[in-house]
Amino acid sequence: MDQPIFISNRAISRIPAVENWQRSYGRVLNITGDTGYGKTSYAAALAEQKLQESSQTNAFAGFAFCRGLTSSAIFRSLLWQFTQVGHTKHEQAQQVMQAFHRHSHSETDAGITSDGGGVVFREIYEKLLSDYDQVTLILDAVDQCRSQEHFIRHISRLASYLSRAQVKCRILLTSRIAIEWPEAEKSNISHQVIPITENEMIDDIIQYVSRSLQNLRPPVSESSQARILLKCSHVAGDGWPYAMHKMATEYLSEGRHIAAQRIEESVLDYRKDKFPEESIPTIECKRVLASALGDQGLYQEAEALQRQLLNTLRLKQSDSTLVHVIMSDLAHTLADSERWAEAKEVQLQLVDIWERGGPETVGQLRTGIKNLAITCSNLGELDEAERMLRQGLDRDIEAFGDNMDHESIVLDKINLGQILAQQEKWDEARVLQLSAVEASLRIFGLDSPITLNCMSNAAWALQQQGEYVEAKELQLEVVAGRTRMYGPDHPLTLKICGNLAATLGGLHEFDEARKYARRALGYYVAS
Repeated sequence: MDQPIFISNRAISRIPAVENWQRSYGRVLNITGDTGYGKTSYAAALAEQKLQESSQTNAFAGFAFCRGLTSSAIFRSLLWQFTQVGHTKHEQAQQVMQAFHRHSHSETDAGITSDGGGVVFREIYEKLLSDYDQVTLILDAVDQCRSQEHFIRHISRLASYLSRAQVKCRILLTSRIAIEWPEAEKSNISHQVIPITENEMIDDIIQYVSRSLQNLRPPVSESSQARILLKCSHVAGDGWPYAMHKMATEYLSEGRHIAAQRIEESVLDYRKDKFPEESIPTIECKRVLASALGDQGLYQEAEALQRQLLNTLRLKQSDSTLVHVIMSDLAHTLADSERWAEAKEVQLQLVDIWERGGPETVGQLRTGIKNLAITCSNLGELDEAERMLRQGLDRDIEAFGDNMDHESIVLDKINLGQILAQQEKWDEARVLQLSAVEASLRIFGLDSPITLNCMSNAAWALQQQGEYVEAKELQLEVVAGRTRMYGPDHPLTLKICGNLAATLGGLHEFDEARKYARRALGYYVAS
């Protein structure tokens, strides 16, 4: 199969030894490897799968955690499961328990029984096995039993009794080190003992993740793939979803929204059988996925997911930092879809929260006020927006200096320039915006949403002043950049096409103007 060994109960490793163990009986599979790479996860998933099968067939699956337990305690755990699943009738279960209690005096910490002939085992297991044709035993952390040699003897006897009763049996053991089977016990056990090492498991995981990355569209860069695979080789098990989630977050900040979406969808598909919907790892993945959807212009899908996450979180932790982050994401989505009044309502709630947060939330408060000012400007509250932005710029200059190499100062001037342009204060707006374009290219690069927005604002100011040649040059760059980043039909791409059409009309380039106007028509009709 094409899935790795740790993918829930839907997949089995392609390692031949594991496939053979799954298909046949008379085998003991011993999976070894360091703590934390996925042995228990696989054993638990396999136990769940076998328990589901046992409800439909004449089979039994038993699972026991051996960590810190004696072999007799493990035996009692399995015995209890024997009486709880499958076809065992109530009266038979009582007989089994009575048989066990009759011989409880023969148990010692040194071994499961004190009688060398194994009479206790035969009596109890013969009653149990009368109802089962197939038995699967899964024993985790075997190396942490107090007495490994007596545990091995117990498993050997059990396998021997199952074989004599003509019951098909397979046994899975997990341990940090391979279990050494004494020669004396090898003669008692008719099963073939097969070891699986950590390296084999990790190789299988890396091959799966590598195929997953190669199938993403748009593709993940080779350097990014190498970083993910390196992380997987170190953590294995559940390491690759975490690594891919971090990569999706990086891609989102770089403007690679479709790649971020595809990666998070892959991670969520893996996690859906391992984490509940309200778990923080799942919520974090969905938060990034919602942002990726919103950045592609899929505003309704993004908003629905963000509101769902807020409802889920508020049931558990109504005032957590994660709630505030998702509220901020929702405000961005509403603003991007030009639902300014709803965006303002959410932003006012956030500003109130951050004002009460004291020194710890000063940074969030500063950003929140700037976002609120932009929203106010789009609601026509231009004087209030200008006041807030000038106060924000003064605070940042006091903190960082009037330094156009500092991100906060550049963003302040971009936003203030946009408001001044809306108020037709063209001279000051033009100076701010053109200086911000130069700084944005230097700090953020050409393929950055911040730079492209800044260039669009500057072009609009130039257009309004009749400087069509300079405006056209900037707008063509924005059309090309947004097409690369978002695609040709994204609302932001279509909007700048409309602005470019107006500029081309001012230059009397009517054929080109019509071409871009047709592209923009869908956006303006929808708006």
